[in-house]
Amino acid sequence: MKKILCGAVCILLIGSSSSLMASTSADKQAAIDKGLAHLAATQNTNGSWTDGYGGATFGVADTAAALLAFTEQEYKPLGWHGTDYSTVVTKATNYILRAYL
Repeated sequence: MKKILCGAVCILLIGSSSSLMASTSADKQAAIDKGLAHLAATQNTNGSWTDGYGGATFGVADTAAALLAFTEQEYKPLGWHGTDYSTVVTKATNYILRAYL
């Protein structure tokens, strides 16, 4: 009985996981676009992104991680998908350079 129950649960999990992962390329691109727009909207005036917990201590790491999202997406086939984030990238790059110069 346990084997049958276990088998049924496995079949249900496999069947439900495939439907959970069924997102189209357009859905994925929309999520990326929404994430980049959120990052751009939450960038600090000095070009950084800080979470408020580590303050300036983690400002460079937070900023570098956000900057990576923009630069990686820029060079993909759809790029920034119609939005120009050049100013955001420049401000973030300058923030990181100022931290080390």
